Amino acid sequence: MCDKEFKELVKIAVEKLKDESVLKLLQADASYQKDSNNEGSAEDAFNQLDLTEKQREVCQHLIDCRDKQDFEYGTHAYI
Repeated sequence: MCDKEFKELVKIAVEKLKDESVLKLLQADASYQKDSNNEGSAEDAFNQLDLTEKQREVCQHLIDCRDKQDFEYGTHAYI
């Protein structure tokens, strides 16, 4: 097995551990819950905007890129 494959397997394993342990912490964190509720409200407001399909695609792409980047950062920070 090459180093790259090994790194990916470790990353997958850590992501699973992180998901299980971090979820419990976040559920008990009032600040995180408030932020989560605010994010939900912001998403509702975004969905109600009168955007063209192209504008909506651009905004969604930005959100998706940020989410992926945050997820990767969290995984590496947990490692």
